[in-house]
Amino acid sequence: MSPERQRSVLAIALLAAFADGAKDEREREQVRLLAESLAGEGDAHDLPRLYQDVLLKRLTLEGAAAALVEPAERQLAYEMAVCVCGADGRQSEAEQRFLNELKRLLVLDAGKAAAFEREAGVMVELAETAASGPVAAAQPSVAEAELDRSILNYALTNGALELLPQSWASMAIIPLQIKMVYGIGKAHGVQL
Repeated sequence: MSPERQRSVLAIALLAAFADGAKDEREREQVRLLAESLAGEGDAHDLPRLYQDVLLKRLTLEGAAAALVEPAERQLAYEMAVCVCGADGRQSEAEQRFLNELKRLLVLDAGKAAAFEREAGVMVELAETAASGPVAAAQPSVAEAELDRSILNYALTNGALELLPQSWASMAIIPLQIKMVYGIGKAHGVQL
């Protein structure tokens, strides 16, 4: 993908982060990860300048979408925007309006877009369920069978998340693994 098209994908991700008018560090981190994944060896994206261009409206959604001509590039831009909008665990009405407008501008295949939206929704639900559920291993005196069951539940959840697109999976798997390790340590009397 050319640097100009990469810049358009990043601009769309930034516009997605700003769509709800709230500043969320998780959305910013998702944009940073996207910039790193798009950068090849020796390439670096000037994110501060791109932020300025987006905030000062020198770069619009229409302009960024028009620069993406290949269907795969347009699909990638949409998927990254969905990931950024969902990075905080939910999509506001403003973000949903933004994604609908983006889908229209990118002239996406409705079936592919809907399939990705379903996958993204499942990932968010799995992450919320795992994050909000009690961790059996967090209690100081846990039976080995209960600890094993907790580890198995984390493994199953992380395995299911791994089936989703990489950018979504990594947003949930690492925090779940850290929570699991913390719970195991606490079950064995280790204070972190």
